[in-house]
Amino acid sequence: MELIAPKPVSVPVTLDLSSSDSNEHLDCQGFAGPEPHGRWTNRRDTRLGFVIDPARFGDVLMTIELAAFLAPPTLPEQRVAVSVNGVSCGVWTIRETGWHARPIILPELERERGEIISVGLIIPTCRAPVDVGTGPDIRLLGVIIRRLVFSAIPESPADLTPSSIAGSPPGSVPGAAISLLPGRLVGSIPGRTYNEKVMSGFWARYITGPLVLDIGCTGDDATGAPLDERAAELPIIEGAVRLDLDYPGYDGVTLPFPTESQDAVYSSHSLARIHDHLKAIQEWHRVVKIGGHIIVAVPHAHLFERRHRPPSRWNLDHARMYTTASLLAEFAAALRPNSYRVRHLNEDDRGYRYDDPPERHATGGYEIELVVEKIKEPAWSVED
Repeated sequence: MELIAPKPVSVPVTLDLSSSDSNEHLDCQGFAGPEPHGRWTNRRDTRLGFVIDPARFGDVLMTIELAAFLAPPTLPEQRVAVSVNGVSCGVWTIRETGWHARPIILPELERERGEIISVGLIIPTCRAPVDVGTGPDIRLLGVIIRRLVFSAIPESPADLTPSSIAGSPPGSVPGAAISLLPGRLVGSIPGRTYNEKVMSGFWARYITGPLVLDIGCTGDDATGAPLDERAAELPIIEGAVRLDLDYPGYDGVTLPFPTESQDAVYSSHSLARIHDHLKAIQEWHRVVKIGGHIIVAVPHAHLFERRHRPPSRWNLDHARMYTTASLLAEFAAALRPNSYRVRHLNEDDRGYRYDDPPERHATGGYEIELVVEKIKEPAWSVED
């Protein structure tokens, strides 16, 4: 499918696909013509072609605002396989009605200035409304795209250079689109804010390289999903190592990796289950490179448990309960002064239903998020 190079896109800019003016900047193949709310995909294999202004330096964030054609129970979801210049970027699964924002990072290193960029959307679930009984339309509808928003990446990693990615395995380039696309099946808890963290630049800010350990990726799930379902979940970014008790050489505490070998360690809702927690934190810190990050999320005792101490109402494997103060205290007890700095601390209660009684499982956000950067220790020590 040959794309026709359109007029370059200047960044930042928003392209309204309900207007024919967008044709100046986009080559839309496999799409119906502009309608009041945007353009529908009209076949299984579609392409969006565009050119980024050669004067634009740095990575670009392209956010696609789209809605899916759904007709439950016959058509409960749309699956969209995404690629950039033929390189797979994962699959978006859309089950909710309404508009969704799906960002794609277009790294400068993978973008030939002045050359056309092809974003492929393959939608195997597309159906005609006439076939599912929702109307006479015979087009194979998948998603409708309302707008494309092009903007600069917030706080993109400064060390994203050709030398920093030399020898990296395919799909693991730091800051690359295939590592940071939304829609990854990372589990119900981290998945709640995963897309938002892509768009805000959180992952690009704190995961600055391809070598990442995802601790307890399938070990815990407060929603009670079966283990075989959790085993199908993906690590937090493409190429990250999933570290559970079945990993060779891992005993739940000691990490079978060299010192300063990892760009980041990520742990979501696993620290509360580790009995030798101080040793575990020391191991996370040991394997992270100088300038790398430890990213931790734990359930908030006052929001998730609604009590100060174990046993947990919802998970008897939880050995401890956390407040912001107790989580910071554990890191302070485990690590030497001036060997780390706190870069992010957040009590996430977005959408939390405070009116629900304690015997009802928490709804909405109930996590404490902590990001610690490993720093080079100074020659001097903190005095007693």
